[in-house]
Amino acid sequence: MEFSLGLHLAHRHGAVLPVLPPVAVAAPTAPGYLADAIAPYAAYGALRVVSGYSGPLFTLRRADGATMDVAPQAGGDYPDYAAIDAWAGSAIPTIATLHDQSGKGRHLLQANVANQPGFDTGQRFGNACPILFDGYSRSASPQNPNRERFLEANGLSFSRANMTAFVAAQSQVSFNTSTPFAFENNAGGDNVGLDAPSVSAVNTLGSNINGQARGVDSSPDTMGFALSASNRLYFSQGAVLNQSASNAATTATRLRVGRNGAGKPAMMALFGFALYDTALSQTTGATVRDSLNTAIGKPSAFDYHVLFIGDSITEGTGSRNLLNTARSMRLNTRALMTNAGIHGQVLADDYTNRAGRFSSQFRANIPNVAFISGGTNDLAGGTAGAALYSNTTSPLVAYLKSLGFKVVVATILPRTGGSWDAAAEARRVEYNDAVRGNAAMADAVLDLTANPTMGNGNESDTTLYPDGLHPSSLGYAYLAGAPGGIYADPQTYYAKLRDILGTTSLGAAYSP
Repeated sequence: MEFSLGLHLAHRHGAVLPVLPPVAVAAPTAPGYLADAIAPYAAYGALRVVSGYSGPLFTLRRADGATMDVAPQAGGDYPDYAAIDAWAGSAIPTIATLHDQSGKGRHLLQANVANQPGFDTGQRFGNACPILFDGYSRSASPQNPNRERFLEANGLSFSRANMTAFVAAQSQVSFNTSTPFAFENNAGGDNVGLDAPSVSAVNTLGSNINGQARGVDSSPDTMGFALSASNRLYFSQGAVLNQSASNAATTATRLRVGRNGAGKPAMMALFGFALYDTALSQTTGATVRDSLNTAIGKPSAFDYHVLFIGDSITEGTGSRNLLNTARSMRLNTRALMTNAGIHGQVLADDYTNRAGRFSSQFRANIPNVAFISGGTNDLAGGTAGAALYSNTTSPLVAYLKSLGFKVVVATILPRTGGSWDAAAEARRVEYNDAVRGNAAMADAVLDLTANPTMGNGNESDTTLYPDGLHPSSLGYAYLAGAPGGIYADPQTYYAKLRDILGTTSLGAAYSP
């Protein structure tokens, strides 16, 4: 017995869940299929990624423990999200199983509820809702998160000197370490990350492609690698890097998605994943990459690019289900994002390393907007507010403008607790006064301290600032200011981006 539109019923303690009435909706398709290039060893997706596959995409678990297999809608490639919402209720369900679409039964599993990634139908990229590996345990505090969202398949056997892997995902951050998957020999703890076997960080893969120092885009993209006994091919941001290397012919017995055995987490929204037990050629690998990008709806060109510069608040520390400011803005699929927030970062380091971090970030032929939102760590370390603005922020504005960016400088949010004392608060006030004065001639000022919900006087509200410094997911939503509802306010990132681009909307109808 099953739901209409591809949602299969689950039995729980002998009870059968009620059948939803049929809903007349069009079933969208994703015309990018992996098996059309070469049959994968294993394939997974939040949508159909293998042509002809008719089984469940994943198994959901809701708060009361009930489970449900979710298949694509009849005649389409995506689940029926309205039916999922009706079944799940108000709580975000989790993923217990991500089914192998190759037909070989190599499913990714997670029996421990605390370790299961989330599935939020409100976070849609085009027609696809991703699986959310947010790196946090739902039982942990924002100040001390347990990074343990992952799925795994055991009992595998393939040589890591003759293999290829691709992941279609959206990374929460661009410059920090994040391990989206790992291949392991679970007998010996032999861990290998995305750009195996030299290092285990997705960002290292994206940071130097064809000589370009560039972080991973924070917009959905497909990247991967092909390993042979003597060669490595890296695929990232539409480029391919051919590197001569000796790859040990060790055997992988386990695939983990979301973290590796050393506990390195992923902070990503996963759309699809493909594994091959052979080293694909550059041509075939590019076909697989393009198939996944087509499936997830990545555009061939973008309308504008947004660069977020800052520290842990920009990165999104404390957010759940990846809902930092950048992702909470709900920009359309043709918006390219780079999240250059780095936890613990001081703004002075961004200026010192400006050429390496930002010179290759400017994207030709589209508007580029940079938000400078850092500085709280500089002030906490004793830097005077006026000095921070004149010696760091002002020349950084000038540098970014010389590259072609429109630049927005944000005031520093309030904070409380820890080492933040009256002297530090005085430095924050001094810096924010300088930002509003705009001697640096930024293209716009974003006065977050004037935001009625997140501005001055709200830092003790633990629903917005759980640790007195980092916003909660709700707090990030108020800062983002996605259009409509309680989040709409002039002093938000969305409103300022809309104004500086000279458009009334950043949604699907956006045009420069």
